[in-house]
Amino acid sequence: MVLQRLQSLYLLIAAIFLGIFTFTTSTSITNGENEFLIGALATGAAGKTASNFVLCVLNALTAILALITIFKFKNLKLQLKLCSICILLTFVIAISIAILTYQALKGGEFHVMLSNALLGLAVVFFYLARRGVAKDKKTIQSSESFR
Repeated sequence: MVLQRLQSLYLLIAAIFLGIFTFTTSTSITNGENEFLIGALATGAAGKTASNFVLCVLNALTAILALITIFKFKNLKLQLKLCSICILLTFVIAISIAILTYQALKGGEFHVMLSNALLGLAVVFFYLARRGVAKDKKTIQSSESFR
């Protein structure tokens, strides 16, 4: 079974999107002349950024979990659970970015970067993968009833 199912491709695409998202800035906050950036590898005032440990760990964990899920194709029940966990973790990443933006917003204006669409696309591909796994599980269960 070499990339035998479309959901394996969906999981791979979602993992790639999360990997790209790790290297981008998700929010920029401007307060007068000061600019504050929020991203997994660049959080802080412009020119003095540092990596955000929580976002880095969540991104890496979700991307690695997506890749592990691809190779659990023999255990569809586990694969369904892992897809659901990936969706949940992606939402946690989005919520943590929103919280960080709210905490850093002190009377300034914020600009949401286009890279946040990668999170939304990752959720869509995780959902498509989960739906494909559920369809496979249903097909297997129906074929076993004929025996």
